[in-house]
Amino acid sequence: MSPSSRYATINSDYPASDLTDAQKRHIWVQTQLRTVTNNYLDGINIDFEGTIPKTRVDLRDGLSALVNEAFKTFKHALPHSQVTIDVPYGPDCVFNRCYDYPALSVVVDVFFIMEYDELGEGLASPNSGIPRTFKGLSRYIDLLPSQKLLLGVPRYSYKYKCATLTKNDLCKTSGARTSMPFSDIYRLLLDSGAQRVWNKANLSPFFKYKEPTTNELYQIWYDDPESLLYKYALAARTNLRGVGVWHDDCVDYDKSTMFNFVRQWMWHVLPLRSVKDIVT
Repeated sequence: MSPSSRYATINSDYPASDLTDAQKRHIWVQTQLRTVTNNYLDGINIDFEGTIPKTRVDLRDGLSALVNEAFKTFKHALPHSQVTIDVPYGPDCVFNRCYDYPALSVVVDVFFIMEYDELGEGLASPNSGIPRTFKGLSRYIDLLPSQKLLLGVPRYSYKYKCATLTKNDLCKTSGARTSMPFSDIYRLLLDSGAQRVWNKANLSPFFKYKEPTTNELYQIWYDDPESLLYKYALAARTNLRGVGVWHDDCVDYDKSTMFNFVRQWMWHVLPLRSVKDIVT
């Protein structure tokens, strides 16, 4: 994944257990720089998604030190390079990721906000519903300049097995779920003959269906061009740096199938004129 259409970058993680080790941080940064330089790339996307509890100030400061060293090293060796970092859908210790977001914003070019995996408890729920997306994004805007932010949206979602349904036709589940790319979800929607239902509260579609062999009931919330348009509009209205998708391969690119139309449909709604940068 590249954090901007103008950059080709590597995507690299770092173990949380090594955040307090300055020597390991240094070796990691130098290794990433060599990879970028040897492959004529334009920078690095730091895809750190480790847990940092609020009480672990040492880990929090270690992450800030790692990103700071990466930023200074890359900018010195490759002045026009880009350093970005992936962050969860909200800055308030979401997923127990209690990072120092203001400190990190000073030493990266862009935050890629992963506005997905916004999963509820006990019920099948949107992977990226507008209320939680708006709340998380608003908190980032309270802390950081909007031009530091990219809104990341999903091209995948989850299939939930239903124990029962509520009066509102929502799936009560044990929490078990299976990840599915958009093309598989859309194919299942058509093949099962299920009805697409639009949820106004979350501005998201969903459907339920039964497996023909087991008669088990499943429900899937997902994002399609209609729901994505609302998120793209949100990015434009808040003057973000741009939008991004995770990830491109979730759409079927086989031109010999009917999904050639679906692929074009998904790409067509990207706001090429209303948002400055498009992540691919």
